[in-house]
Amino acid sequence: MPSKPSPITTQVALEVMGLESAEYILIGDRLETDILMGLEAGMKTALVMTCVTDQKTLEASPVRPDHVLKSIADLGSLIQA
Repeated sequence: MPSKPSPITTQVALEVMGLESAEYILIGDRLETDILMGLEAGMKTALVMTCVTDQKTLEASPVRPDHVLKSIADLGSLIQA
């Protein structure tokens, strides 16, 4: 199985769900894998701040998510937006 960030991973996910990449929001907690994979596939992205990615890491990274959530509990506000 391909690892992240693999275009095969996102292609298969989109095919299974019957979605176009623009209709998809990839949510993850790692900039270099989750968020990069979504951006490369043309998806919107949401970074969930965890112990993996903190504010300092986000500010230093060239990978820029579309949205930043303090916790997964904030996902509701993103979906309703």
